[in-house]
Amino acid sequence: MIEGDLMSVPLRSVVRVHRALLAARQMPRLCTPVTTSAIRAASTLDDGANKTHDHSLHFKLERYFAAAMVPLIPAAYFVHGPVMDAVLTVALTLHIHWGVQGVIQDYARPFVIGETLAKAARAGVYLITAALLAVMSKKKSKTQKKKFFSNPKNKNKVFKKKEKPAIVAKMDSLLRKRGAFQVLVPSGCDTIPHCSHGPCLLFGEREHGEIKSRFFACAVYRSDPTACAYKAEMDESNSIVKVDGEPHQSSSSKTNGTIESKKKPIGYGCIPKKLKEIPKTSTLVFCHECVDVFETKHKCPSEIVTRTQLRFPTKLLHPLEAQNGEAQFFFSEEALGVLSDAVDRSQADGVLCLGAPRLFETLRQQKNGRHLFLLDYDKRYAHFYPSRQFGQYSMLVDHFYDNKTATRLSAFFAECASVLLVCDPPFGVFIEPLMRSIESLKQRHKDARGTEPATFYGCIAIPMFVGKHILRKDKNYWMSDYRVTYDNHKVFAKPSKTTVRLFTDLKPDVFDLSAVDGYKFCEFCERYVSKDNKHCFMCSTCTSKVS
Repeated sequence: MIEGDLMSVPLRSVVRVHRALLAARQMPRLCTPVTTSAIRAASTLDDGANKTHDHSLHFKLERYFAAAMVPLIPAAYFVHGPVMDAVLTVALTLHIHWGVQGVIQDYARPFVIGETLAKAARAGVYLITAALLAVMSKKKSKTQKKKFFSNPKNKNKVFKKKEKPAIVAKMDSLLRKRGAFQVLVPSGCDTIPHCSHGPCLLFGEREHGEIKSRFFACAVYRSDPTACAYKAEMDESNSIVKVDGEPHQSSSSKTNGTIESKKKPIGYGCIPKKLKEIPKTSTLVFCHECVDVFETKHKCPSEIVTRTQLRFPTKLLHPLEAQNGEAQFFFSEEALGVLSDAVDRSQADGVLCLGAPRLFETLRQQKNGRHLFLLDYDKRYAHFYPSRQFGQYSMLVDHFYDNKTATRLSAFFAECASVLLVCDPPFGVFIEPLMRSIESLKQRHKDARGTEPATFYGCIAIPMFVGKHILRKDKNYWMSDYRVTYDNHKVFAKPSKTTVRLFTDLKPDVFDLSAVDGYKFCEFCERYVSKDNKHCFMCSTCTSKVS
């Protein structure tokens, strides 16, 4: 018995070892043996569920595919189109499929969950992948597309339907439609009639898309016949057949007409001249009716002022409030800071302020030697500035009320190799006559310079819905996202409410908005844009206009 027991112990150990070796051969392995053996412990992916799984081919294929996707993702960021979208979609789907398949092969094993469930799990991965590819490749019907893109929530989707630009009919004489009227070019007219506010504009009345009648009317009070009733009707031969109102009629103090300037001297710079004669210790009083300063007292109702106040006439004078004519609104301090900085960064030799008196007085106080000139319809500014820096001007008809102003402006242009025009026209201005006047000023600068270099830039502050006509007129202009605000305007005093933007042909880097809240720098556009604006890579620009 003892010998039998001793003989049985080694035999049991041998059986136990053989059983362990057999079990180890049947256990699945996660890698292929380094050495080649006649007995394989691994098999392919397509073998039975009860056989071992070979991950080496699976992992190799997945690694190669992942490496191929490395340049594909940045390429898809810059290259847009249906082909790139399809390639990227298929690549990501297959990458996800192989990842999930590897997890299924590792955990859904037949000896753990059963052979049937293991096969079902592998088949489910292929079915889900096939269904996903089928859904993404399915084309939407026209009704579905229309419903998708009409939803406001889908306006900023990546795959956004590109809208077709509206085709605008070109008409040689069409400037800007205002209901049933439009402004025409007075070609063929021998003489331009004048009202008390200067040369008139030629209007046309439309009916069924055609010009029914033409007439001249006031260029300042274009839509207010109560302020200026002058109207001269024209026939087909460009002859005046009927006149309503009196030409060159006397102007009231409310309209600040120009007829009185022909009866008495304009008085350029009379206030600075008086200040030199009045002792600095004396009390100064300013009369709004006389637009003049006096020592101690005056016969008209006056107010006590300081010498500093007299250097800022836009804050001293009462703004004109005729909404349909010469209403005055002045830039806010923030807008003045942005524009003043833009003037400095533009490195222009001279600045011509057209209807921007507050910017003019701000630049004038800097005293940096830059040449300045102000053109404005309000003749009250003549008492504050010398004739070499101011002229009364009608911007829609390119008219100087003082004949000598044109000569003085040419002298200003002759001293400036580069000129920056900053224009702040009425909000409802007609763009075509305004751009003709700006072009005329540009030509005056070129003529004054002769053979010397002459560079002329423009910057116009105007509501964006009106300024779009500038972009159509001159392709060199572009719109800045900066929201221009005004001190004395009920709506446009707030950045969130104003629709006024800067339209300019200056370089974008001239406008530095880093210190202004609500803006960011777009590295692709290389300019500051509204923080809510998003860059469109299909259009290669930040396309939002509302900002």
